[in-house]
Amino acid sequence: VPLCPDDYGAGVPDIADPVACGVRAQRRDQSSRRDIVISGRADSVLVTFIVFCRIGACRMLVPGYSSVNVPAQVRLFVALVTTFALTPILISVLKPLTENAAPLTLALLICSELVVGSVIGLGGRVFFLALQTMATVMAGRDSVEEPKPALA
Repeated sequence: VPLCPDDYGAGVPDIADPVACGVRAQRRDQSSRRDIVISGRADSVLVTFIVFCRIGACRMLVPGYSSVNVPAQVRLFVALVTTFALTPILISVLKPLTENAAPLTLALLICSELVVGSVIGLGGRVFFLALQTMATVMAGRDSVEEPKPALA
């Protein structure tokens, strides 16, 4: 059984030699096109993950969503929906940062997005804690003061 000139080690009968070699070459071209499409999708998945890192970290710490009363599935769903809504807007900004980037650069980018999201979430938490403290002080002040006489 002779070997096909385009294939390494695949035996082809003499009768089907030209037909089989052509089909294999055609399939090989299709698989290379598929690899290009997959690598294009991998960048989009990476950009989506980077957006999710920031939004997930923010939602993890922001008041309201980070409450124990909100189930984890609901928090994850809200974070994913927000991520999928914002990714088409942000893909043009983040795509140049992820293309041909070294793994260490990508790890630093992911860590920085986690830190930025955490700072945003903590900022919201601090704001609401300050608002709660202000309301508590005002309520305590009103209860300590003597009632003012009504003007006649």
